[in-house]
Amino acid sequence: MATSGVVSCRWDWCRSSFASIDALDTHVKHDHIWPMKPMRKAEIALMRRMDLQSLHSPPNTDSSIISRGISSPSTWSRP
Repeated sequence: MATSGVVSCRWDWCRSSFASIDALDTHVKHDHIWPMKPMRKAEIALMRRMDLQSLHSPPNTDSSIISRGISSPSTWSRP
């Protein structure tokens, strides 16, 4: 299924543009979904709490989260 015009990826901060929905679909699968690493349920719960907390307070500079080996999505590197 192809469309005319330009479609843009809006995954997080990605703003790549494509000539068709098919090209966007391929991009999302290859660049965003397949490289993702699984997370433990406890890590997901912690990430949600951090996200909610960040909406209501200034950025947390507490290093205890970093020392546990858990980073926020904004610090993840792309493959």
